[in-house]
Amino acid sequence: MPADIRFTIPVQRTARTALVVDGLVADAANGARLLDGVSFAVSTGSMLAIAGPTGAGKTSLAAAITGAIPLTSGVVMIDGIDVSRLDSSRRGIGYVPQEDDLHGELTVRQTLDYAAELRLPGCDAAERQACVDRVLADVRLQPQSGTTVASLSVGQRKRVGIASELISRPDVLVLDEPTSSLDPGYEATVMATLRGLAERGKCIIVVTHSQQVIAACDQVAVLATGGGLAYFGVTSGMHDYFGTSSAAELFTLLDEGADSLFIPKPPEPVRCMSGRPRARGAKRSSLAQLRTLTRRYARITFADRRRTTLFAVQALALGVLLLAFVTPDGLRRPQDALGQTIPLSATGMAVLLTTCVTWLGMSNSIREIVKERRILARERRAGLSARAYVASKLAVLGPLVAVQAAVVAAISVQRQMLPGSGAVLPFGVVEIVVAMSLGGICAVTLAMFVSAVVRTADKALAVLPMIVVVEFVLSGLSPSVQVPGLPLLRDLAASRWSVQAIGATVTGSSHDWWQAVGAMAALSVVAVVGTFLAVHRSLQARTVRRTRSAGSVHLSSRFNPEMVRLGRVGATGLAALALIVTGARVMSPAGASPSQAASQTSAPTSEQAAHPVEFVAENVPGVVGEMFWLLRAGTTVGIDVTTAAYVASELP
Repeated sequence: MPADIRFTIPVQRTARTALVVDGLVADAANGARLLDGVSFAVSTGSMLAIAGPTGAGKTSLAAAITGAIPLTSGVVMIDGIDVSRLDSSRRGIGYVPQEDDLHGELTVRQTLDYAAELRLPGCDAAERQACVDRVLADVRLQPQSGTTVASLSVGQRKRVGIASELISRPDVLVLDEPTSSLDPGYEATVMATLRGLAERGKCIIVVTHSQQVIAACDQVAVLATGGGLAYFGVTSGMHDYFGTSSAAELFTLLDEGADSLFIPKPPEPVRCMSGRPRARGAKRSSLAQLRTLTRRYARITFADRRRTTLFAVQALALGVLLLAFVTPDGLRRPQDALGQTIPLSATGMAVLLTTCVTWLGMSNSIREIVKERRILARERRAGLSARAYVASKLAVLGPLVAVQAAVVAAISVQRQMLPGSGAVLPFGVVEIVVAMSLGGICAVTLAMFVSAVVRTADKALAVLPMIVVVEFVLSGLSPSVQVPGLPLLRDLAASRWSVQAIGATVTGSSHDWWQAVGAMAALSVVAVVGTFLAVHRSLQARTVRRTRSAGSVHLSSRFNPEMVRLGRVGATGLAALALIVTGARVMSPAGASPSQAASQTSAPTSEQAAHPVEFVAENVPGVVGEMFWLLRAGTTVGIDVTTAAYVASELP
């Protein structure tokens, strides 16, 4: 399409609502043009088909209308209001993607019930129930309301996806290839459902390749290769305008040389009401969303009986394996334990137990966010809190893995002659169970962060063995080369602190036990905050404006204050970790290496205790240097990893 041809939609203000798309231009991250000045308008109660050859930008146009991708220029208006100025939950636009983004473990009614709880915060239970019943009738799914989504046919799952969007009562419903993979019978059923919605006052926009779907719509917007609008008008006039007789002939024409064959037809005026924002409903609090999401995720997690059985078998099998094969009496407390290093037998048992717990936490959690990326993106557009979503995962996975870790620990230490009393708690076995449960939660938070960063579940599983091996190495080994700061790398591994907690129980060092527990808690906080930031950034629809001047492109975007608050929490957790680790080093024996300091009691010698001021003065400079190194290194790593997650979230 010639670059100088642009049209502005003439809008007539009347009592009818309409969707207005005016001059949309969008570019990919690599600079490729996705949309090139697309303009059209659709009246309420009508159906619009978006057609064109593969790669013409149909899905990009649908994403631009819903606000899923940033615009270089142009505007999308509903009721005369620029939707980019509204919160995603107030835009009045529903989006049904081509792929299924539903939880297969839930029934149809359960799916809609949870959607109503999340999207209709101002309604009571009776009103939500009435809304679900109405939506089920609209999409003709009352007979299947008690069937699990995974058991439905492809066409029925499409209608469940439509029903989930109708819960929030959108003015505009955008569907990407709703009839793909359907036979003609199901295709006709889906289109009949959409026609019924249009007759009830909805504006329906369908991205499609199907000639039958195009014919069932009132209007069609045809895109040419390069993202330009080639035609907008009634469907019956499309082939006459291009001089073609079939869809195959039309798409070939558009794909091969449309720019030189025709000039796009300017859109006709559309009637639209005066600007009036969509009514703001009562915003559901993050705590209320957390309760709903936690109940839903718990139901999904334990809906599969085989998976639930596997959770129990995993813990029992690992516990029995350690009980049967590890040499007994490994955790016996030496008579002169105070001030001594952890016995080698205790270290070996601690490393094996910690590795098993790390595996349980990582393997059960590392796919739980990435596998729901599409579901989360859809619910985020409806106003879902990323903070509540991440917390709901931890609320279910944390206790689950903590129980598994407790079972493994309780079984495996039965032959190890564990001390009757712990370093802090009255019973040694209880102390180890508590430490291992916290270590399991730490592994869960790390796995959640990885799951939020990677793009696919396969990539998450690919890095799982590497992470477990790294945790195994760092849990029981000290650096064999003298590199500044390398010993402190162990301090960022939760497994290292789990081993120290077990060793503290054996030696009776309450200081080392509290230090290990505090470090694991701080690492968990940092990982949870990093997970939230990665999830939030990957789903946040940024407002990006590009100003081309002197060959440069300037970007500006709105920064969410919630990310600032969570960033402060993460920084606080990291600072707490540094203080816990390095504060103890002040009281460590002079000249002790980091590994020795971790395995020895922290009490100073009698000579040092007699001169506390001189002792602190000698150790503080080195400790302060280590503390600042840890803060700097940890902050740098956190920024780099989070930045990588942000960049990865923007890549195709």
